[in-house]
Amino acid sequence: DDVGGIAGVPARKAAVLVIDVQPIWSSSDPIVQNFPGLGKNVSALLAKARGAGMPVVHVRASYDDSPHVALLRRNAPHLNRTGCIDPHATEEWAEALPGEHIVYKPSFNGFHKTNLESLLKETLQVERVYLCGLVTSACVLSTALGAFSAGIDPIIVEDCVADRTRQRHEAALALWDHYVFRVCRSWRDVTTDFEAEVEAAHGAVEEEEASLSDTPRTGYDAPAILGGQQPRL
Repeated sequence: DDVGGIAGVPARKAAVLVIDVQPIWSSSDPIVQNFPGLGKNVSALLAKARGAGMPVVHVRASYDDSPHVALLRRNAPHLNRTGCIDPHATEEWAEALPGEHIVYKPSFNGFHKTNLESLLKETLQVERVYLCGLVTSACVLSTALGAFSAGIDPIIVEDCVADRTRQRHEAALALWDHYVFRVCRSWRDVTTDFEAEVEAAHGAVEEEEASLSDTPRTGYDAPAILGGQQPRL
């Protein structure tokens, strides 16, 4: 569904966040095997955003001396067999163009101990962010939560994010969709036309209000995705 226009935020008031597209993750076997279209989709999203004059901000992991690393190695040793994380390395399909901002984050959350909030709010005057990149249930989710806490509307573009498994990817999105963030199913659904956004917003609000008045809420879909089990995020 097209959520690009909810709340009537024009393209100039939105930005794309490219999260942790770094070869240590983006070139790993689980990502490549489970999400073979990731590079093509992110490239298409960035081309669409740039063509509409929408700012693109690159957020990259720089974990040297970060306090969470020791905990992560203890809690998930199977995820810590990789080498050094190069904060300057990325993929050709996610390269920063001249003039685009790069923010280096010391934790999963792109807003924690960085200038991302001030960059978006004060410099770029952004009210909404479209998130793409890696990993859905970790840094993408944490950065979406950070945007929410900062009062910035987060929308995750589903075919432009990836995880180590499809199950984790789907569970993370289902658990928080229409709660902390909203999920835009494809880069094709990211609306960049302001008038279309406003019109879509009115229709979406009216439809949601009608639905809520007629149908009781049944809770999250994540347990159903996992066969009745709670997701392990």
